[in-house]
This record gives sequence, C-alpha cells and structure tokens, in this order.
Amino acid sequence: MEPHDSSQSPETGGAGFQEGWQDWGSHHYEQGGRMTGHVTVGGETITIDCLSGRDRSWGPHRQTKLSRGDFPWAFASENHGFIVHAVSNLDPDTDPFIGTAEPVGTGFYLKNGEVATLVSGERRVLERGHDGRPLITTIEATDSLGRTLNAIGRPRNNLNFSNFSESFWFWALTEWEFDGVSGFGEILDFYSQQYSRRLIRALKAKQPLGLHR
Repeated sequence: MEPHDSSQSPETGGAGFQEGWQDWGSHHYEQGGRMTGHVTVGGETITIDCLSGRDRSWGPHRQTKLSRGDFPWAFASENHGFIVHAVSNLDPDTDPFIGTAEPVGTGFYLKNGEVATLVSGERRVLERGHDGRPLITTIEATDSLGRTLNAIGRPRNNLNFSNFSESFWFWALTEWEFDGVSGFGEILDFYSQQYSRRLIRALKAKQPLGLHR
C-alpha cells in the first residue's frame, strides 16, 4: 500500500502530530506490505512470505513527555488491516496502570482496499502477566469514513525490548481477531524508563496491581 501519513505533517496540509505524540518527531508514516526472503538458523533455511507493517519517524525525537502507550497493528489480507497509535493521557506519577483506557489518536484502518485515518477510540489491556506484559488487548476505534474497528489481540510470545534509551517495550507477535477474521501483527506496549522502573519495583515488592497469571 502507499505510505500513510499519521503525523499529518505541514507538507500534507496538517499541523503535525496530535497532542501527546510530538515527542516522536514532526513526521511519521506507516505502510503495509508483503515481506519475502529467507532466514537461516542452525543450518535450517526458513522461507519467509507474509504480510507485515513498517513505519518511519523523522524530525527531533525527544521523548520527555510521552509516558505510556501502544502501537498495535495487524493484517488479515492485502486489503484488510490496521495500525493504531494509542497513548495515555494520565500523569505518569499517579497512573494506576491497571483498568485504564488509552485514547486512539491516529493510525489507519484498511478495509475492502480503502484506507482512512483513525480519528477516535480507545485501547485497553484486559489481562496482564505476572511481569506486566499484555495477555489480552482490545481496540475500538473509528476512522474518518465513520467505519468502526473492533479488535482483540492475544500475544504468541514476548520480547522485553529497550534499545531506545528513553523507553521500555513489551514487544509481541500477536494474533488479532477483527471483522470476523484473524490476522497476525504485533503489540508494542511501551513506557518511559522512569515509569517502567516504578512498575517493576512494584511488581517485585508484590504490591497489588490487579495482574493475572
């Protein structure tokens, strides 16, 4: 598909990222497509042929205010998928973490080959593991055409990812169900390093956070 501009940059007639996302930079796009190739592991060659998503940001990247959120996506076919931006608007010092809903600010919904920008909605984590990783995530969002996306995702694995110096991520291959079909994608559940330390310390102290498993 053609790149989708979620930053609504001035070059395309927008005013930049919506409130709460400016720390990513002034420009951002996402793009769905098909990945092909081969991976060789321990002498075994695995053929790769799957749908996937990619994105790119550029401009000043100063993650000083962006505290917690998710960047989930999935594709069921070349004509059907989504990528969502959802970020918490709660104060990191008092954010309860459990039982919250993160507003959907942008992203896209691709259905029947027609793509439109997501303009509202929410993302929720219904269940988390003992270490805080998402186990069940739901998305309800509306695009600029008035179409509604309802999705539920269940991760198949988890990577504790911290290659960005200012943030920590639960990154997971995820099977999503939406519009009566299923497709694979990811959950990218992220936190500022300061917030993730507070969460991990609370878990180690076995403070009640309403976590499961």
